[in-house]
Amino acid sequence: MWKKVNYISLSLIQKMDDNGRFSSKSELCIYGKNTGIIIPAYYLETAILLDDGRYLLFVTEDVPYDESLELLLININHGIQEKITIALPYGSGTLCEMRLYENYIEFSYFSDEVWRVEVSLSRFFRLPFQNVFLVTRHPFRFSYFIHIKLFR
Repeated sequence: MWKKVNYISLSLIQKMDDNGRFSSKSELCIYGKNTGIIIPAYYLETAILLDDGRYLLFVTEDVPYDESLELLLININHGIQEKITIALPYGSGTLCEMRLYENYIEFSYFSDEVWRVEVSLSRFFRLPFQNVFLVTRHPFRFSYFIHIKLFR
């Protein structure tokens, strides 16, 4: 069963500059100790511990009126395994209505939409063109750990 944890935090290394040229960077901390993993984010919205020991982090930048939500799949031994951005141009969002289930999570971010996220143990093939204007995967590839779906 996935569970929300509160022992993970971010230690800010660099804040995004006013021109948006440099994004924020933070170091991932577990129980207050640095892990050496650098996260491209300013604020940790929430952290989910998966059954296999990996973490799914929901992070944001401090950018009013243009807020995106980043989902980061973290393996403590290997760093960031996958990064997904959910964004609307000039859209403002708040992470809410998060519900944890046995092997997936549902949440809302922009309004009353519902996102469902599942994470697999191994990569699976998927065309990366779904919800193109809302979801961006980094880097572009045809195999993923994270499956994300938008319900309206």
